[in-house]
Formats: sequence, C-alpha cells, structure tokens
Amino acid sequence: MVDPGRLADVLSELAGSMTSDASMLGVVDALVGCIVRVLPVTGAAAMLIVPGTDSRYVVGSDEATRLFEELQLQSGAGPAWLAQETGEAVSITDLHADGRFAGLVAAAGGGPAAVFSLPLRHDYDRFGSIDLF
Repeated sequence: MVDPGRLADVLSELAGSMTSDASMLGVVDALVGCIVRVLPVTGAAAMLIVPGTDSRYVVGSDEATRLFEELQLQSGAGPAWLAQETGEAVSITDLHADGRFAGLVAAAGGGPAAVFSLPLRHDYDRFGSIDLF
C-alpha cells in the first residue's frame, strides 16, 4: 500500500516540474524519479519519440535502467518498442526465459529480470513508453 502522505508529496513535486516552459523530457525524467519513490519497483525508465521528427530520448532512474532503455532505442527492439508500436501494455515476468529479447538482455549484461512497459500517448499519438522494472 502506498503511503498517502508520501504520494501527495511526490505528486506535488511532479506537478511542480510541469511549468509552462518545462520540456517534455524534463517532465518525464521527473515522472521516472517519482515512480521509483512511490511504486514497489527496482527501477524505471522512459523512451521518448518526438512525433514527426528523428528526435529520440531516454531517461532512467539509475544507470542500469537508462542503459537498458538506450539499448532498446538503438536496436529498435524490446518491450519499450513493443508498447510504443502496439499501443498496448507489455508485461514480461522473466526477461531471461522469455527469449524474444535475448540479444538485448545479453547486451545489457543480463539486464533487468522483469519489465512492465506502458505506451505514452497524447490523444491518438504515441510518443514513447515507460518501463517499470
């Protein structure tokens, strides 16, 4: 169970990051930081794809999650890409046994054990995903 006081503090911090001059990357970076402080996860990361451009960005709650996200961005494959492309959440309880992303897991030095990827949307456009590890 999430402590309501802690959740309120984190949401207040997140809201503070959403100023009129805030970048999308800055807001998502703040969101990733908030996620790891509130949810029972070991890490979080996000991949942003700016629609209509070649601009792509990653953020991570720590170096390992940022690396895994960067590898997904570079390879064009992985749970984050699958969520982005399908618009559906992707849940993989054992990345090592799943096999679909064995090369990615190996490149990440073993990578995370499990991941839940959620697509990021605005209206009907998808612009990336958030991974919870």
